[in-house]
Amino acid sequence: MDGKLNENNDKKTSGTTADETIRSIIEDLLPLYGEGLLRDETVRWLEEQAKANPEYQQLLDQAGKPLEPPMPEVQADYEAMMRGIRRKLSVLQIILVALSFLMAMSTSLMGNSLGFVLWYAVLGGVMFLFYRDWRLVLLVSFVPIFLWLFADTLQGWLQARSEGSAPGGFFTALAGAAGGSLFMAGIHALFALVGMGIVWLASRKKPLAVTLSVVLALGVLYVYDAFNGNPVSKWLAERELKAYLAETYPGETFQIGEGFYNFKFSSYEFDVIAIGRTLEDGKPAEYDFTLRGWIPKVTTDGIYYDRLDYSLMERLGEEASAEIEALLAPEIPSLRGVSVYLEVPGGTLPEDAVWRKDLPGAEKMWIGLQLDAEGLTKADVLAAARKTQALLDEAGYVYRAVNINANELPGADVRDPGPLRFAASFEAGEDLSDLKIDVYNEN
Repeated sequence: MDGKLNENNDKKTSGTTADETIRSIIEDLLPLYGEGLLRDETVRWLEEQAKANPEYQQLLDQAGKPLEPPMPEVQADYEAMMRGIRRKLSVLQIILVALSFLMAMSTSLMGNSLGFVLWYAVLGGVMFLFYRDWRLVLLVSFVPIFLWLFADTLQGWLQARSEGSAPGGFFTALAGAAGGSLFMAGIHALFALVGMGIVWLASRKKPLAVTLSVVLALGVLYVYDAFNGNPVSKWLAERELKAYLAETYPGETFQIGEGFYNFKFSSYEFDVIAIGRTLEDGKPAEYDFTLRGWIPKVTTDGIYYDRLDYSLMERLGEEASAEIEALLAPEIPSLRGVSVYLEVPGGTLPEDAVWRKDLPGAEKMWIGLQLDAEGLTKADVLAAARKTQALLDEAGYVYRAVNINANELPGADVRDPGPLRFAASFEAGEDLSDLKIDVYNEN
């Protein structure tokens, strides 16, 4: 009896040890099985063991699945991080808006600048891009200019009142200040709203909206260029001026000033200082130069005009005037005077030079005719122009242009004429078949 019990215990112990051994082997082989690094015989053995034991089968199934990537650790202070990011973005927005506002204010009409056309559009676009609120755009672009101009106008009136020269009363000044301020602030706000419209249309991302956005942007740039010029044209103008000075005045040294765009004449104007030359008061010699055109060319040379021999020009002009008047007067009864302007650069002619048709520079002279308008018609003025051209050409005169003015002459002194009635001008060789005759003071 005891012997049989011991035999059963030995079998039980032996069986438990075998299962643990197999389990240990399977667990050791699982990583290799999952990577597919076991021999076929070993794989078949593992799968046979798994068929007889659901636990082993579950282990093999898990080993065959890919490992899931580790989940990143959740940042404990996520909200604090987002607050920091939003704070930085807000600071950046404020900086950009402030820069746009300062640039816009510095280029406003109150600062005697026409750059507001571009910079108020930029201000409106930037503010709407960040805040998406048209009311804020209107507030920032309208109110500061209104208050600035309103206060400045009232201050000027109060100062004039203290000096005893204030026009009108207080309420009249108040109404005038309010009206002018509303108008001026409205112009600035208009371009800010245009800038806002450009951004809003571009954000729609539709072909028509984007096209309108581009058209508006080009319109703003066009208006800005019309009043302020552009950096490319200014660079070309300065480059052309340098080349002109070097070619026209070799051996002389010049310093070109900053220059500015004159929108009234669509020209760039520069101050040029001649190094080494001083005026009578000891100041450096400074000259005005003007350049005009898509490809800028010099149209006004201050050095050239400064160096003209005006006394000689005046004497030669009087001699030429007398000669031409003697030629024209017998054929044009209404002629009352002739004036001639010609340019003589200093040093090109001797001081005792006398007028003659082939005088150097005569081809650039301007001839002015003064007619008595009494009893004249447009047809009479046209006939006088044609007769003048024919007589000058027949006599061999060379000239640049002829200007004709027909005034009411109350007295014999043509230097003090009355109202202008007719005016015309033509260049040498011009066809006068349809010459334009301007009529003034018809009533």
